[in-house]
Amino acid sequence: MKKRYLFYMLILTNIVLSRPESKSQDYEVNQPTADLENLELVEHLNAIPYLPFTYDASINPVTKIPYRPEESIQIEIDGIKKNLGTAKEYLDFLNLQEKRYSAVGKSLRDADVFSLHKLKDNTERIIEDHAKNMKIPYEILKDKIRPRIEKCTLIELKDLQVNEKTRALFKQFDQIVINNGVIVTANEFVRKINQQQKILCSLGLDMLRDIQMTRGSTKIIDEILANRLSLIKELGISGYSDDFNFTTINLPTKNLDEIKNDIEKSVKALELPSPEMIYKLSKESSLKIPEELQIPDLPEIRSPIQQKRMDLDLKKRKEWKGFDWGNRKTFNTYANAWLEIRSSEREMECSAEGKGGAYLFNKEYNILYGFGQFYAGTRGVRGNSQVRVLGYDVFNKNFEETSSLQWNAPDLYNQAIDFSYEAKFMIGPVPVYVTTGVRGRVYLGLTGGLGPTLIEVTSIPGLEVSAFGNAAVGVGRIISAGVEGSLVLLNDRMSIEGKAKLQFSKDAIPYILIGMNAENQVHTLDGKMSIFAEYPYVKFRRGIPKIINKREYVDMWNWEGIELVNKIMNYELEMSPFNVKMRGDLIDSNDRVEFAKLKGVTNLEAKKKEVYVLERNVTEKERSLYKEISLDLNTKAAQTVVVDTDIASKTQDELDRLRIKFLNDAYNSLGRL
Repeated sequence: MKKRYLFYMLILTNIVLSRPESKSQDYEVNQPTADLENLELVEHLNAIPYLPFTYDASINPVTKIPYRPEESIQIEIDGIKKNLGTAKEYLDFLNLQEKRYSAVGKSLRDADVFSLHKLKDNTERIIEDHAKNMKIPYEILKDKIRPRIEKCTLIELKDLQVNEKTRALFKQFDQIVINNGVIVTANEFVRKINQQQKILCSLGLDMLRDIQMTRGSTKIIDEILANRLSLIKELGISGYSDDFNFTTINLPTKNLDEIKNDIEKSVKALELPSPEMIYKLSKESSLKIPEELQIPDLPEIRSPIQQKRMDLDLKKRKEWKGFDWGNRKTFNTYANAWLEIRSSEREMECSAEGKGGAYLFNKEYNILYGFGQFYAGTRGVRGNSQVRVLGYDVFNKNFEETSSLQWNAPDLYNQAIDFSYEAKFMIGPVPVYVTTGVRGRVYLGLTGGLGPTLIEVTSIPGLEVSAFGNAAVGVGRIISAGVEGSLVLLNDRMSIEGKAKLQFSKDAIPYILIGMNAENQVHTLDGKMSIFAEYPYVKFRRGIPKIINKREYVDMWNWEGIELVNKIMNYELEMSPFNVKMRGDLIDSNDRVEFAKLKGVTNLEAKKKEVYVLERNVTEKERSLYKEISLDLNTKAAQTVVVDTDIASKTQDELDRLRIKFLNDAYNSLGRL
C-alpha cells in the first residue's frame, strides 16, 4: 500500500465539490432562502470554463512531433524507462482531472505555479538561473527578493467593487475592462491575480497588502493593478520583457498555444502536470485527503451535524385602556381589560382580566371584576376563574385534568345586584335627601378548551345595571319631593378570546400560533334623572299675600348616552424556527418592532438550515466521487503513472532541473496578469 501512496494522492484529486442544487422545502410556514454568497462553502463553487488538453500539446522528445493517440509515453529516470501508458490514456486521465477541477475554479495548468514553492530551498540558484534566462543582471534581481511570505493574502469574487453596468456586485462571467482596453471575465481576473500573488509571495512581495478588501470595495480593481505594476517595476523586470501586458488574459486558446510552446522546449512527458504538482494543487484547493487511505477501502464520509435549532418561545401582552365616561360628581362609568399569552413547544399559558365600575356622587363602586388563568403542557391542563362584585369574591373555581378540559358554559355565573347611596341636595330653600342606587345583574361565561398543545378559551364577563332614586325632605310642611326619570347606567358585555397552539407542518417543522381577539358591547349613561320638591310659597298680588304651591327641579343627569360595538383586540402571530407571520386589524407600532426582531431571528435560523443542507449535499457528492476512485484504479494510465515505491525522490532532481525552465514563464505570467 505504501508503494502506491503518491498515486493515491493523485487519484484523490478527483474529489471535487460541485455546486449542489438547493431546493427550498415546501413548508406551510414559508422558509426564506439564505444568501449563498455569504456562506463559507461558496469559495468551492466558482466554476471556470473547461479547456481540455490536446495531442498537439504533447510532444515526443525523440521525434519532436506530437504523440499519436496509440503511442506510448515513456520517461527515463536513472537510466530506467517508465511507461505512462498510451498518449490517449494519459490525456484522458488528465482531462478527467481538469474537468473536475474546473468545476471549482481551478486548473491543472496552474500546477506549475507551485514549483516556486517546491524549490524554495534553492531560491538563490533559481533566481540566478532565471536572471540569466531573462537577461537581467543577477544582482539587480537578487537584491529585490525578500523572505517568503507564508500567509499570502488572496482576493475573492465578492471583494470586487460594484459593477458599473449592473450596479450590483460582479458575478463570475461579468466583464472587466482593464486600463489598456483588454476585456476579461471577473472570474478570470480573480484567478490570475491570485496566481500572480502566490508567485510574488514566494519572492517576499505582496501586491494586496495595503488594500482594504471589503464586500464591494470602491475602486479595488484599479488599486490592485496599480500595486501590481509598482511591484513589477520594483523587481526591475518590466524593461527586459515584452510579455508584461494583458493581451492574453481572456484568450483561452492562446493559453493552449503557450502550453504548446513550453512543451516544445523540453520533455513533454514530464512537463504535463505531474502527480506531485496535482497533489500540490489539491492542497491549494483545500480538498482534504484522509490519512492512511486504504484503496479500495473507501474512507468514511461523515454526515454534517445539523446545529440545534432555536426553541420556540413567545410571550405577548395586550392592554385595552377602555373608557371613562361621565361626571364623577354625579354619574360616571368605566371599564378596561388586558390579555397575556405565553406559548412554547412544551407549555402554554393564558391570562385575562376585565373590570367595570361606576361613580355615584363621587363614590366609586367596583361593580364587576373578572379574572381567568389557564395552563396546558407537560404538567397537565388546569384553569381558574374568579368573579368579584363590589369588591367581594362571589365566584372562584379551579379546573384541573391530566389530559384535556372543555367548557361550554355561557352562563357560568349570574347574580342580581342592588345597592344604593344617599346624598343631600338643596332645591330652592328646601334640603332634599336623595337615595340613588343601581339594580341589575352581573354574569360570566366561559367556552373553549385545553389540550396538551392547545389553549383556546373565550371569557365573557358582563353587567347590566340601571340607576334608580328616592327622595325625602329634611323639613316639615313640604307637600312632596321625589325623583323622576330613568337612567341606563352601564350595560357592558365583553368577549375576550385567547388562543395558543403548537402544530407541525407536513415536513414535521414545528410552529406556534398565538391569537388575541376581544370585542366590547357597551350602552351607558343613557337617560334622564332629576329630583323635585313641592312646597308652599307666599306670593303677593296687588299687595295681597297669597299662598300657592311651588315645584322646583334639579337635573342630576340628562344625556343621550353612548352605545358602541367595537373590536378592542385583534392580533395573531405565527412562528416557526425559519419564518414568522403577523396578522390583525389592530396592530400598533410596538407589535411591528417585536415582529421585526423575530423576523431577524428566524432569518438567521433559515440561513443556518441552508448551510446544513448545502453541507449535506456536498457530503453526498463526496461519497459519490469517492466511488469513482476505484474505477480510476482500473485504467491502464492510472496503474502505470507510478510504478516505483521511491519515484518521488528519484525524480526530484530531474523535475527540479526541468522546472527551472518554467521560472521564466512564471515571471512572465505576471505580465499576462
